[in-house]
Amino acid sequence: MSISNWFKSNNIFLRPVPDLSNTYKETRIAKELPEMLIHLKLWGNNAQILWVYHILLGILATFFTILSASLIDVIDNIYIKIFSIIAAISISLLAAFSLGIKSNNVRAAWRKLNTAIIKFNANLADKKAVIQAYEDGEALIGGVSYSSDQIEKPENGQTKNPSNSNLQ
Repeated sequence: MSISNWFKSNNIFLRPVPDLSNTYKETRIAKELPEMLIHLKLWGNNAQILWVYHILLGILATFFTILSASLIDVIDNIYIKIFSIIAAISISLLAAFSLGIKSNNVRAAWRKLNTAIIKFNANLADKKAVIQAYEDGEALIGGVSYSSDQIEKPENGQTKNPSNSNLQ
């Protein structure tokens, strides 16, 4: 068996949460609350996708920032501008959608539901506890959030940044 196959078969190949699809086959949860396994798999997949985007955008932002800063006067300015734009877009997407926070929240929800499933399978929790863990996980995940610096226009027409308003 190759090393990559070993990693894949042991659910540790670049996954923020393991794929437990086969682990819970023929268990109490699969028989009595199979929809919870669907949500567990969905949350695991979502956590992985968010995790990959977070890492990819972070690498792009870092790479193109360093590239644009280190190649000044070495290559044409148009390339520096393109590299700077790619870096800015990557950083903006990371910050605007809080991908790191969202990824962590999805993983936390997955862990909460998985813990409830483990307890349910061991007869340490009832269906109500699993459903409550699902509800708590959904609340933890929340919706898509977008944040940006909001600029307020006071009555006198001058703009001010609300994050700096306490400095006056």
